Amino acid sequence: MWRTIEVLILFLIPVTILSQNPQLNTDYSPLIEDLKERIPKGLNKHNIPGLSIALVDKDGIVWQEGFGYADKETKTPAKPNTSYRVGSLSKMFTSVGIMRLVDKGQIELDSTLDTYLPDFSMKSRFGKETKPPTIRQLLTHYAGLPANYIKGILDKDPKSLDSYVNLLSDQYYAFKPNTVYCYSGTGYSLLGLLIEEITGKSFAKYMEENVLLPLDMEKSAFQLNATIEEHLASGYLKDEKRQQFPVCDVPAGGLYSNVGDLANFIKMSLHRGHYEDQKILSSSAFSKLVEPQNGNHPFDYSMRIGLGWKLDGIAFTYGENLSHLGTVAGHGGQTVLFRSKIMMALDQGVGVIILCNSSNAKELAWPLVSEIVERMAAAKKGVKRETTVKKHSGNENVEPFPKDNVSYYASRWGVMKMTPKNDKQRIRLSIPDRKMLLKKDDQGGYDVRYLALGFLPIKVSQLNRYHFGFMRKADTDVMVCTSEGMAQFFGSRIEKDSIPPSWRKRTGHYKGRFSQQEAEIIQEMKLYVQDGYLMMNLKLPLITDVTLRLALNPISDKLAYVKGHSRMTGDVLKVKEENGEQKLMYAGLPLIKQD
Repeated sequence: MWRTIEVLILFLIPVTILSQNPQLNTDYSPLIEDLKERIPKGLNKHNIPGLSIALVDKDGIVWQEGFGYADKETKTPAKPNTSYRVGSLSKMFTSVGIMRLVDKGQIELDSTLDTYLPDFSMKSRFGKETKPPTIRQLLTHYAGLPANYIKGILDKDPKSLDSYVNLLSDQYYAFKPNTVYCYSGTGYSLLGLLIEEITGKSFAKYMEENVLLPLDMEKSAFQLNATIEEHLASGYLKDEKRQQFPVCDVPAGGLYSNVGDLANFIKMSLHRGHYEDQKILSSSAFSKLVEPQNGNHPFDYSMRIGLGWKLDGIAFTYGENLSHLGTVAGHGGQTVLFRSKIMMALDQGVGVIILCNSSNAKELAWPLVSEIVERMAAAKKGVKRETTVKKHSGNENVEPFPKDNVSYYASRWGVMKMTPKNDKQRIRLSIPDRKMLLKKDDQGGYDVRYLALGFLPIKVSQLNRYHFGFMRKADTDVMVCTSEGMAQFFGSRIEKDSIPPSWRKRTGHYKGRFSQQEAEIIQEMKLYVQDGYLMMNLKLPLITDVTLRLALNPISDKLAYVKGHSRMTGDVLKVKEENGEQKLMYAGLPLIKQD
């Protein structure tokens, strides 16, 4: 009984480190007390084992605290020094590593990748004039590369970075470089290889010596070591503790860290490249990190990105319009078992980092980060947003839904089937395993409702702030998602293509061929024809419980590409014959027909 009470007390009383920095002249205590009350409730509501958080002021670390458990089976509490896999926060560090080499004159941002990696080449369906991407395009995800090379992405014996040049030589560009924002972990692995090629050091060693240790991030690393392992949180897929596979794309998502160390990174950022008495980056190099590098592409809308640092957009701020704070920078991180988010209001001198050890944590952590930054800025400088914010962006030009009875859109949710209701005021939106209803609002756009049981419209809090509209842009019917005056590309209408008999014969169920060392990212693939479209359904149980539906355009008897203008589109599905066996190849992964 006393052991049970002891464990309960441990869970309810968080492990805290309060800043003793006498230079802090802002009272954040009301915010901190509010968070101490709300976070345990949020962990319980979303079934999240543990969370660590740090609030940072330009003058010093404000508060660090751990809530819940780093390991709920052993009742190990989450602390500020608990280590987590931070996922794509790693990209911010890789970009700093690149910019240190730019400062030294060893890299030019607008040089093409083959300048430094002369053996780099990829196949192109856009003609021989396709040039390799520049370093700037790799940093900003405009390189036209596929999202990931799936084969071996989670492997107990991960491939080395120098294998990428050979592996990618047989892969196709997803888009022509500098045309479409296509988020790519593969691009950051190439940046890591670039660092190795220029410095002669392993990526992990270079980052340790040139980024982590100068920031006093002594318990952070791109390579698991005994110190990190001692404090490493267990990871949970929903409610289940799972094995942590090494990640192959280390520069894209391989960093281990804790909120105390990451607070030092925030301090450096708030001082625009300087940490304590050290210059980590020149003022010019840091400014480039946080200057918008896009905005002139047709589908950019309000989304802005620096050199690998997210700056604005609905996905980054979780629908909150934070433009009143000036430059807001940061990144989210998502692995199979962990979630993380870092955000800084640079002009206000405040920032926050949250790390969690559960796949359930995004709904709690991400909106909380936006709220905390806004409240810290209000406490420090009295900066507050306008009380009234319109739903739709001023440049959205919301137009009626296309006249067809049924339309398909390739979107951030995969391929959506759109069916207008008879009253023309509502649209039924369906993806595999989910049904929704778009209902026209008083501003010409559409609110979204979830259809429980496939027919009963209900409001879902996560969807309430989002609205949708349709417009014509770059000769494409586009679906736009809006929130608080911001607009973001969400999807594009797809047309039917002729399906050759050879592809129709290949329809059926497929399994990925993984080694015993690998995690099975793709559990199953189904190739089929629906309403005249060649479709591919992917089951990705380690990523999502929703089946991902993609539409394919067969451009030859042995080659098809995924239709659309966003992540996981543009990728190629090709036929390969080997030892008398015909298989499909997708992102480097062999897919073997089962029926």
